[in-house]
Amino acid sequence: GLPAATLLGAIAVSVVSIKAVHWFHVPSHVITIPSVIPMIPGVFIYRFLFNIIDMGDLQLDKFVTTFQGGMTATLVILAIAIGVAIPDIFAKKYIDTANASRLAIALARREELRHKESLNN
Repeated sequence: GLPAATLLGAIAVSVVSIKAVHWFHVPSHVITIPSVIPMIPGVFIYRFLFNIIDMGDLQLDKFVTTFQGGMTATLVILAIAIGVAIPDIFAKKYIDTANASRLAIALARREELRHKESLNN
């Protein structure tokens, strides 16, 4: 359905932007947010709000149609938010772990060099 496809699209945009951040040297939100703006379900939100305003007498079929459109719009917006955020969170965690290990190795090498210099002097 539409929410699942939107989730996959938002995940794809987020994964591509994680790599593109290093090419363009900009924050990830600069690439990600403009890319997912076209995914916002404007037609569903418009129909939902119009049907709420137009609902004079409570008919079951009109209520179900209105509720279904509202739920679709809500699920699509939620899928966009989750699809953009989750890969970015995991990538940052992985990058931070890799940077911490590289820093520990560099500090150990520096300490080793200082120790050798102190022995030579």
